[in-house]
Amino acid sequence: MLTFMRTIRSCISLLGLNKFDHISRVLCDRLHWLPVEQRIQYKLCLLVYKAQCSLAPQYLVDFCQPVSAVSGRSGPRSSTCGDLVVVRTETDLGERSFALAAPLAWNRLPEKIRNIIIIIAVVVFYFNF
Repeated sequence: MLTFMRTIRSCISLLGLNKFDHISRVLCDRLHWLPVEQRIQYKLCLLVYKAQCSLAPQYLVDFCQPVSAVSGRSGPRSSTCGDLVVVRTETDLGERSFALAAPLAWNRLPEKIRNIIIIIAVVVFYFNF
């Protein structure tokens, strides 16, 4: 336990903090850590990106279907902007599942970011082969 406290004190001194300074600002500003909610959204969007590039397991790819791939939904504007199909749930627990949370997180991204991500994936794919 004593060596752990020495390690903590040395880290605090390296960061230039006082004994009673709040650590959350340092985590965000200097170490570039995200708050928990933003980190969850980042990880969900990363998994959706991997699913669209076929870099994720098939069961995750099945949850990330574009609106344009579903018959009967090819007419709406959401089919051309890269939105994903969001399944409906009747329970609060279902809202936490990947099948609902990941498409919602992806659909909340601005369209420009989604398009840039897809273009980068295509360029990387062609340069690797």
